[in-house]
Amino acid sequence: MTRPLYPPFRFAAVEEDLFRGALPKPRNYRFLLRLHLKTILSLTPQPPPVSMYQFASQNTIQLVHIRVDKPKDSVPLTYAKVGALLNTIIDPNNLPMFIHCLDGVIVTGVVIMCLRKLQCWNVPSATIEFTRFVKEGVIGSDEAEFIEKFQYEFEIGKSLPKWLWNGNPTFRKHPSLKVRLPPPPTQPDDAQAPGGGKGEREDMRRRVNAELMLEKPNSTNNSSDTRTRGRNAPYTDDEEEDMSRTLQALALEVPTYSPRV
Repeated sequence: MTRPLYPPFRFAAVEEDLFRGALPKPRNYRFLLRLHLKTILSLTPQPPPVSMYQFASQNTIQLVHIRVDKPKDSVPLTYAKVGALLNTIIDPNNLPMFIHCLDGVIVTGVVIMCLRKLQCWNVPSATIEFTRFVKEGVIGSDEAEFIEKFQYEFEIGKSLPKWLWNGNPTFRKHPSLKVRLPPPPTQPDDAQAPGGGKGEREDMRRRVNAELMLEKPNSTNNSSDTRTRGRNAPYTDDEEEDMSRTLQALALEVPTYSPRV
């Protein structure tokens, strides 16, 4: 008979490969094993129990304990600590991840609210998600003030999970946080283009300029020479085809305009 699986108290999926909940108990370990976790982030006053360290060690899971006091009169977190936690959470090398505090409510909830802010959620939406895990269904004034005033200067790496700005930020300035994005990739001047190298493109440019210049009338006395061409005389089929290829190649060099967001 198959034994039942028991998720941790207040367990929920935050994003793909990111989960939250309360402090796991031994009967929850089989469930956590199904998540193929790389990291467990424990935000508790005391280190996790020995059984949890053994579970993590036996299954090649990185167990990270960050000391966070039990909530009393205020949020037991600082902006700097939450920012450092979020840097750990958004690193794809640490995912899949399970993040927990003692009861899966205040501490975990505040961290996830700040993650939502980094994801460009508005504060009311992040607050509604927070209240789903609160028994009274109402956010406290301290937690509301924390998310409203939360600030941290993030330095974003080149690799991001898909659920954070689709893995590729399209903005240069975050709407509510200080975010340093990696510089856009640059191409060397002599990078190969579909039309050839830099030297070949220069040859094409000189060539098309010569083609577009008005030809001088031939000084020969043979007025029937069909190669003598005036201003409006048509080009031959071979000349038109050659010029068309040249213009297409030069068009590849026209820089595209990318509006700044």
